[in-house]
Amino acid sequence: MKRLVLTGILRLGRYAVLPVVALVGLLLVLWLITLDRYAVAALATAPIMFSIATAAGALALGILFCRPARTGPTPSTTRWRPACGGCGRSSTLDLRGEIAR
Repeated sequence: MKRLVLTGILRLGRYAVLPVVALVGLLLVLWLITLDRYAVAALATAPIMFSIATAAGALALGILFCRPARTGPTPSTTRWRPACGGCGRSSTLDLRGEIAR
């Protein structure tokens, strides 16, 4: 079961929250039906249901406003490269605090 869930998440990518949002939508519909028939029980579970629905709404909105990650170099790495002396060289920190190349 764990492997199936992990495979599904990896295939869906950033859209992996959509099944969770759909499940919460189904729970919200069932809760609204319960509110119509058993008002006291539904009102007792209202804080839990509102918290779950708010979290699902935030996940759904996060997909809308999320931009895909850039694959090029980030600004921080382009600034660091000239300072480290070029590619292919490594630096190690000595225990006394001195940098050896």
